[in-house]
Amino acid sequence: MPILDRRIHPKSARITAVLLLFAMLSGCFVGTVRAADTEISGLVRTNGRCFCLEDGSEYVIHGIAFENDVFSDSAEPPTGHNNADSYLELAELGFNTVRYYLNYRVLESDDVPYEYLETGFAWLDENVKWAKDAGIRLLLNLHFPQGGYQSQGEGDSLWTDRENQKRFTALWQEIARRYADEPAILGYGLVNEPRPVGETDAHDGLRVWQQLAQETVDAIREIDRNHIIFIEKAEGTKDPSTGEMLWEFKGTEQYIEIEDDNYAYEFHCYEPSDFTHQGFAWAGTEDEDCSYPDSEEVRASGLTWISAQYGNGVDVGADGWQYAETSIAKISKTVDILGVSLHVSGLGAGGKCYGDNLVIYEYDKQGELIRTIVCEDKDTAGNFSFWSDDGSGSGTVSTSVGYDDKRALLIEGVVGSANMTCVNILPVTGHTYKAAAQIKVENAEDGASVTPTIEMYAADSVTGIDRVMLENAIVKNLEASAKADVPLFCGEFGAGIHCFEEDRGGEIWVSDMIDLLTLYGVGFSYHNYRSNSFGMRYIPDGASAERRNELLAQTFAEKLGGVYVPVEAPDDEKEVPEPAAEAVPEAPKPEVIPEETEAEEPKQAADAQSAVSSSEGTASVKLGKKGCGSMLGGGWIVTVCLSLAALACGRRKEE
Repeated sequence: MPILDRRIHPKSARITAVLLLFAMLSGCFVGTVRAADTEISGLVRTNGRCFCLEDGSEYVIHGIAFENDVFSDSAEPPTGHNNADSYLELAELGFNTVRYYLNYRVLESDDVPYEYLETGFAWLDENVKWAKDAGIRLLLNLHFPQGGYQSQGEGDSLWTDRENQKRFTALWQEIARRYADEPAILGYGLVNEPRPVGETDAHDGLRVWQQLAQETVDAIREIDRNHIIFIEKAEGTKDPSTGEMLWEFKGTEQYIEIEDDNYAYEFHCYEPSDFTHQGFAWAGTEDEDCSYPDSEEVRASGLTWISAQYGNGVDVGADGWQYAETSIAKISKTVDILGVSLHVSGLGAGGKCYGDNLVIYEYDKQGELIRTIVCEDKDTAGNFSFWSDDGSGSGTVSTSVGYDDKRALLIEGVVGSANMTCVNILPVTGHTYKAAAQIKVENAEDGASVTPTIEMYAADSVTGIDRVMLENAIVKNLEASAKADVPLFCGEFGAGIHCFEEDRGGEIWVSDMIDLLTLYGVGFSYHNYRSNSFGMRYIPDGASAERRNELLAQTFAEKLGGVYVPVEAPDDEKEVPEPAAEAVPEAPKPEVIPEETEAEEPKQAADAQSAVSSSEGTASVKLGKKGCGSMLGGGWIVTVCLSLAALACGRRKEE
């Protein structure tokens, strides 16, 4: 089977050039990185979009996180997580900062609020000393605040319970009181990955977050005007009535405005999440197997639906599985990317439709089959997006029904029209394409239709899983930094331990991320130092002894100007077997289509304005041949970057 060559979309190439210009003009452009200083001297403050020491020199944050067992939700200080040698190890590798995760329970008891636990602060004081001795600063981050951990959207009571907010603000004021003059403290990260709940609707959550953040900043500044306060963009906001999350925002509004002269904006980057989080049951990605870079894994943003190619469908009254295929689609120059879809119409509230073995066949100009593209991953619906024109029904994966196993895509309860769509094929102009699937229908209403389809789109940008994709994920945050004239900090980026197995390229991903963050003058912190999911130090499955990820450690030393000294691995590591290859169905040879024939566009095409459309035509879609696909948010505007470059130039003149 021919391998699909990577094609960088011309729009992506132009965007990259503009962004590189912005980086060169920015006041915080950094060409090299350096290792941690051997001693702590003076406080760090913000100066425009840079972090600076008291002598005016720039402080480039090269950090890594201490998770500190915050997810155990224990009130006991995690004294076994790290020690003085941990800081020395990190300093040797080139780090100068540790993003230090805190669970409020270690510092304050729910039984006696506003009275603070000296055992917790003694543990923190000890770490401040160890860090200081190693030449490392701590960025204190309240990862688990009163009201609950935010990242999974379950910490609502921080936003809905006024008492929790008062305790939150008071705890930060107490932390500031104790460390106001401590140079080994870099700053305070108010809350990790906030997902605020609005009072009136989901969008109102931004106001709620701004109000709490400003109140907390003001409380800290009553005592401590020295330390930087890190304000994260809202990951999403929740509707108080429905519990639905809002993920799409206009411009830079996820970054709330704060009245203060010493704060920074923070974002996190795990693009693409199916790569960085692969192999973890807790993330629903245990069956993912992705590599970096991978030009065959196509990602697009700013999609606009053009047309669809349908087939005759199946007999919805028949029992059992039926083979169905589309008619031939010929690709015009306006089509940037293709998708395969399981399309249903009028299925009915009690109807079900199963789809298995979804493929697209690609033929050259002579009608010869040159490629079979497997579009379906039955282990997860993560690479398929469900859309319904009237909001009825659902799309998921059945674990009890399948054509050749017990898994298949499942659409049920659809009254109007609906799709489950996977967009992941980079087409060749002049080639022809046909989609096919095995389909089973149950309890459909009379007049229902079910067919595979080929969906055709224009796109603002198309990339593979590669450096361009990572660059896009980073630079879309630059506008907020320029607008507020504050530094930008990548508080978390990381690749899970499975990314470093079987030559999947985890170390290349980390290297590219550090290069790009450095290029754009963005300080960063890697997630994390010690854990069994993302840790540089971890215990592999089936093993009893901790090991260090030497690929990762070596990458850090090379990129941060540190020293790499290998650590011998223990003997009890368990080999991970390679997964069996998936069978690819055989394709029929189609009839040759005359050169002038265009893709047909039947009347039901209007119903297929699918899972990837939005009112502006810039919705993001999850793509990938094996579910590898957390999409970039489409919709940031290229011309903004020209304005950013001008702003940066103007700021340098003023200085």
